[in-house]
Amino acid sequence: MYAILLERACRIQLTARAAGELRHWTSHQECLEKDSVAWPHSQIDAGWQHWQRRVALRQPL
Repeated sequence: MYAILLERACRIQLTARAAGELRHWTSHQECLEKDSVAWPHSQIDAGWQHWQRRVALRQPL
């Protein structure tokens, strides 16, 4: 699941860079605080189960 999220984040980052200069709206400390509560294990597990169901049903990504 982390690989899926990383790939998605990289795609968004490349799209944002193509749009122009990047701006940072949050401080480094705020990013660390958000990271401590974002994507809890229950959400990661739910996302992984979703991807497993899609593969089992052979739905397009």
